[in-house]
Amino acid sequence: MIGCIAVAAHAQDRPNTYSEKTGEAFAKLKPLSEAKNYDGMLAVLDGAQAAAPADSYDVALILDMKAKCYGQTERFDKAIEAWEGALRVSEGKKYFDAKTTLDIKLFLAQFCYQVGVSSKVPAVQRQYMEKSSNYFKTWLAATPKPPADISMFYASILYNQAVVDPKHVDNTLLKQARSEVEKGINSSIHPKEGFYVLLLAILQQENDAVHSAETLELLVKQYPQKKDY
Repeated sequence: MIGCIAVAAHAQDRPNTYSEKTGEAFAKLKPLSEAKNYDGMLAVLDGAQAAAPADSYDVALILDMKAKCYGQTERFDKAIEAWEGALRVSEGKKYFDAKTTLDIKLFLAQFCYQVGVSSKVPAVQRQYMEKSSNYFKTWLAATPKPPADISMFYASILYNQAVVDPKHVDNTLLKQARSEVEKGINSSIHPKEGFYVLLLAILQQENDAVHSAETLELLVKQYPQKKDY
């Protein structure tokens, strides 16, 4: 899980520096983090944010740390709000370097996905799946060879975007999801099981009975102990 005080620990190594008052607030975080008192940490960070200029490096760091604390307690919507705020503050002033910005966007993609799949409201599902996809595309554009887990995650985003309204499946997004899955399968000697599970779901949505059967037979052959297959 994300470490809440990781950014503060390395902040002094960056060209931007936070104020002494913010530093005093950060010093209070370590014992709270060790006690897993995330609400206590958030209270300290709220106070530090209120005392700092709205467009300062201090606030960019504080919001990043708040997002990580919200992530620890699975308050994903709050984490998204904090990280998006951090990126807005950093934008233009380059408070965060390219890697940090990309890391935040990958977290945003993951958390938006979590909010989307957890919601039972189609409009909310659609909104957060689209945000997840957009953040991921930005990350992917700067990451030519993503790990298999991340590629599978992106394919899942596209698939869930496509079927968010079961009565009006988006075939364009479904094809994109299938392309990502097939790319993942073809890029490894031993593809992950999840790629085949996703491929099966896509083929069933496409009413492709022949290839669905072939994929299911492959799953049965490779995972004979799994009775569901």
